[in-house]
Amino acid sequence: MSVIYMQEHATSAATVKSRLEEIIGKRMSPSEFARFYFDWEPIDYQTAALDCMDKKTLLLWARQTGKSTVAAMKALWYALWHDGATVLILSPKQRQSNRLFKKIRDFITISARKFPELNLATLVDRETQTIIEFFNGSEIIAMPVPDTGDNIRGFTAHMIIIDEVANIKDEAWSAINPMLIVTHGSLLIISTPKGTRNFFYEAYRNEKLKYNSFGPVTSYDNPMSDREQIEADKERMTEFEWREEYMAEFIDERNAMFPISLIDGCTNPNMKERDAPLPNADYYLGVDPARHGKDRTVLCVVERTPLATLAVKFFESRDDSIPEIVGRIKRLNMQWNFKKILVDETGIGGGVSDFLTRDEYVNVEGFLFTIKTKEEIFMHLQRQMAARNVIIPKNPKLRKELSDMRYEETNLGYLKIFAEQAIRSANNPGGDDYPTALALAMYALRKPMIPLIYGAGKGVLQHAY
Repeated sequence: MSVIYMQEHATSAATVKSRLEEIIGKRMSPSEFARFYFDWEPIDYQTAALDCMDKKTLLLWARQTGKSTVAAMKALWYALWHDGATVLILSPKQRQSNRLFKKIRDFITISARKFPELNLATLVDRETQTIIEFFNGSEIIAMPVPDTGDNIRGFTAHMIIIDEVANIKDEAWSAINPMLIVTHGSLLIISTPKGTRNFFYEAYRNEKLKYNSFGPVTSYDNPMSDREQIEADKERMTEFEWREEYMAEFIDERNAMFPISLIDGCTNPNMKERDAPLPNADYYLGVDPARHGKDRTVLCVVERTPLATLAVKFFESRDDSIPEIVGRIKRLNMQWNFKKILVDETGIGGGVSDFLTRDEYVNVEGFLFTIKTKEEIFMHLQRQMAARNVIIPKNPKLRKELSDMRYEETNLGYLKIFAEQAIRSANNPGGDDYPTALALAMYALRKPMIPLIYGAGKGVLQHAY
């Protein structure tokens, strides 16, 4: 770069900065900057966050609420109006930092459209994929933060913006906090919730940490959001995920029967549900039948080989009568040759298993759920999942319903296990059909079987306690 070019560029940059100060004044706020340069009218909650000058700011915002746009605008404003400042854009992954960094670069590019004579690009001294240096001596740097934070140690910053902060490991904060000690700089942390066992939740909850918190802001608060899509996503997402992602709620999983981490640890996203058995495998069937045709019937096929135990197939139907359920089980048994079939007989009076036991080729048992037996069967499933003794497919309904299973201790010391959906909505009961079918199938292959005794109905079994 020639000396003449650098002098001309510096003169141009000084002119732009001087002109900006002349038009709006050096103390222009970030929201004024956004309106003036980009014709962007921030939503009220965005304006409040943009113009907050507190040392510690926290944004508890849901998806598609403009988090990254606000962060990018604030970073650019800070670098332009604070000479010699270092602004760090941090996130758990480099691609996340790059996404926010790209918004900053886009703002700089867009600035020339409205005011070519005040093109912010003239203020840029040097630019790479992760660094922008300005002629006023300020710089914006985008970096990932690994678990330990070792790659950011030694930096001194005047402003730090951390995106998806709920995913930043606790160990990294020993590297983040010292960067602002000498500069007395500002820290802006942004995220959707991710449980309650991370610093983001602690910063939001603990007043002693002195964060000025904005939120929760839900996806519904953004007037540009597609509300139909948000509602539709209730069906494909787990209840926890939907409430965290779209409602910005901190969900405590301490009473979750199957935490998301446990479910994901047993899920093989590449495994396809199988339509036919293998020649050298044993198969077991769990059946959660519809109650008098008023809800779903769900069947789960579990495959066991010397190498692994897999939930290989789920079947769902609605409004089936008992004869229709029995007929389907018989047809499946002819195909899969089940070693054992376990049927939830609660509330049916032995109907399904009673019909099936008349067929000598069907090895079926009925299972009556009580508080004690339900605890046993679901605890068995939980232990098998924790030990990675079962692999499940990427089935959205299974994942959603497993994550919705909760427990609470009764006065007698047993665990009451239930689907949170049934508690939230009396008009929409159920929510545990897939987990129940899986738990029954896994219990059917349990070795050794615990002692069982016959209940009141033929072929119906209860625990011997």
